[in-house]
Amino acid sequence: KSSKAMAGGGSGNDQIKAISENDINSAKSSIQSGINEAMLAKAKESAGDEYIILSEAVNIDETSYQFSNSVGEVTENFQVTAQVKASALAFREDDLKNVVNALVAKSSGDKVNIDSSSLDVQYGKADPDFKAGTMNIKVQGTNSLGLGFDINGFKKNILGKSNLEVEEILNNYPDIEKAEVTYWPPFISGKIPRFESRVEVILDK
Repeated sequence: KSSKAMAGGGSGNDQIKAISENDINSAKSSIQSGINEAMLAKAKESAGDEYIILSEAVNIDETSYQFSNSVGEVTENFQVTAQVKASALAFREDDLKNVVNALVAKSSGDKVNIDSSSLDVQYGKADPDFKAGTMNIKVQGTNSLGLGFDINGFKKNILGKSNLEVEEILNNYPDIEKAEVTYWPPFISGKIPRFESRVEVILDK
């Protein structure tokens, strides 16, 4: 027997909203996706611009959740707080570029000059081993190469030499496809000047 008039409530068709186990699991799944992105961003920020951290190289070691309400409690909504411990594997991009350049130079018999600053690197799938602290990465690097040619050394070799002697010297440079000797003024010909400042060697790469 109520001493006061009834107020509030709802119609007989209203459904009472209570927290279910599915609600808890759904909240964990949703927040975990955001955690992964947040940890990757935090790891990159901590490492600095000098280091590279790939998305696969972040490991969520431990995540603990706190819920404002329990399963079965009647409520319109609830809050979730997550505390995360994570680790990441980072590497210096300059170190990797040096490795790529060294491999390219080695494969060419060290006959090319490589511009390290212009190397473009693209990263594929990474396979990290967090326990060992190692990581396998698929890497594609592209760069422009130049002939490994010592211009100054060549210039010194031809100073004071005749055209015939220059041809003999060129035989020691099998990578040179074609060479042309011109004199200025045109009526001066026959020998390369003895002074290095009067000789210019132009390499067409």
